[in-house]
Order: sequence, then C-alpha cells, then structure tokens
Amino acid sequence: MELYTGKCIGDWTLLSKLGAGVDGQVWSVEQKTTQYTIRRAMKICVPSANFYQEYEFLRSVNIRGVVPVYEYNTFENLVYYIMDFAEGLPFVEYLKQVPHKDQYDEAIHLLVSVTSIISQLHTRGLMHLDIKSDNLLVSTEGNI
Repeated sequence: MELYTGKCIGDWTLLSKLGAGVDGQVWSVEQKTTQYTIRRAMKICVPSANFYQEYEFLRSVNIRGVVPVYEYNTFENLVYYIMDFAEGLPFVEYLKQVPHKDQYDEAIHLLVSVTSIISQLHTRGLMHLDIKSDNLLVSTEGNI
C-alpha cells in the first residue's frame, strides 16, 4: 500500500513522514472531531507478532523518555499504533546547537539518560532494534 500525505487511515490523516526504520514508517497524523483536532504520531507496518507485542509492551510501561502509545488498529494490509508526537531535535542536531566547549559534557549527560532508558526497557524484556541518533529526540529543555 502506498502511503502519502493526506491519506486517511482509520480516523487519522497522514500529515508528513517522520522516518522509517526496520519495522516500518512513522508519520505525523491528525484526527479532527467537531470540537478539536488531535495531533499525534503513527507507526505503521505490515502485521507481525513482534509489532503487536511492542505495542502491548509500550502501552504498559511508564518510563520517562519513552513515548506513550494509545491505540492499536489495522487498516487494509497494515497495522498501526498511535503515540504522542514527540517534539525535539535529533541527538546530533541538538548537540550542534550546544556551545562547542559544552558539547562533550552535554553528550555524556544525554547518553547517561539513554542508557538508563535502555536498561529499564531491557529489564522489562524489550530490546530496541533501531537505536540511532535520529531516534533519540532531545527536548528544548535538554531531555531525551
């Protein structure tokens, strides 16, 4: 199935492709009701047991730095889940904005946060298969 801006999947409209990884694609999406518009992100892929397990796991954890997920559904030959839209800059882009003399210390600070998050995920039985700097978003406050 071809995915493109403006395509409707369930009650959600695809706005822009945010990225692609091992499992599928992530898009910014919106859902309009008569009273308001909700903006979120949607991870879309072909059906697999791993995808559903990932959704169930992420829905059940509350780890700072892990984006909450809300809705799992199918659409034609695809599956998707809805999650919060994470605002921030990719890890490397964020570091480029830090003064050069502080970049090393800031990178260490952020990597300590990342290893803590990964450790918590591993303790609960989940392994992230697509760890890369583009998947590490840093908020304007400097948090992963």
